[in-house]
Amino acid sequence: MRKITIEIDEEIFNLLQEEATPFIDTPNDVLRRLLLKNDKSNNYSSMILPRKTNDSLPALPGGTPRALEHTLQVAFLVKFGKMTRNAATHYLSKIHGVAPQTIIDKYCRQLDLTANKFDRLLEDGDLRNLKEILHKKFPAYHEIINEYLQPQKSITNT
Repeated sequence: MRKITIEIDEEIFNLLQEEATPFIDTPNDVLRRLLLKNDKSNNYSSMILPRKTNDSLPALPGGTPRALEHTLQVAFLVKFGKMTRNAATHYLSKIHGVAPQTIIDKYCRQLDLTANKFDRLLEDGDLRNLKEILHKKFPAYHEIINEYLQPQKSITNT
């Protein structure tokens, strides 16, 4: 297929990075996934299936930014899985096959938080302040954020 060069601004580039799987996705892969996600004729339809990492974590819709996915999963494991943030970070790094620092990057640097500040947000009973931060950063995922962080039964087998 013929390649065409386009220019994008930094804000769009940053959004593409949030949607990308590091060291796997190219900008073209991300754009194809986002723009053609409802086109059943393309070869990428499997990329829009819900992403489920294991039985202890709820599925997230395909196309959910990795930064949001990892942040929601850490919060879920801490609040409902009774893990420490550090244990949840290492657990997810093994599931996703990435370094723990990659997971930490999602809930610290990309949200402009320190680990200490993130811990304080997780101590909030209804996670209201964390949800507000995530709603601002990912406005198109408002419903997903609220559903994922609803109080649920504690999980086991993690």
